[in-house]
Amino acid sequence: MEPGKEVTVDGSSLTFQLYSYPHGVELENIGDTVQANVNGHHLLGEHYPAEVHSCRKLRLTVKEVSRPGQSAFTGPLNHADLQYHLSQSDVYQYSGSLTTPPCSENVVVGVVARPLYFHPREYRALKDTIKFNSRYTDRPGRPNLLSGKI
Repeated sequence: MEPGKEVTVDGSSLTFQLYSYPHGVELENIGDTVQANVNGHHLLGEHYPAEVHSCRKLRLTVKEVSRPGQSAFTGPLNHADLQYHLSQSDVYQYSGSLTTPPCSENVVVGVVARPLYFHPREYRALKDTIKFNSRYTDRPGRPNLLSGKI
């Protein structure tokens, strides 16, 4: 999870991006999240503006990551709400590379155009944690890579 500065949708940069993929997956061959491919590999770029939706399990896990270098395992997450949300929203897709290790290239990223919302308390907890991973856009002044809907 990181601040949502690297990707914009229609010129708007939102608060967070969440990238998720199955634990232990090799990141060289990631497919589309909306329709999980045969191997089940996926990467999801999801924008989260700080409004009103529940991310309770993430908020509880965030408490375990209070210092740089720490990590925590959330355990299984129920993606039923996310799957429904994906089916009701436009999804933009682009090919790029990961900006954090292993810095895999030719990764297909899906970005949901209609944001998910969560409670300001959860926003603050996540923001306090991810400040250690804050980055600035690496493409200032260049065109947005999101060129079309799926």
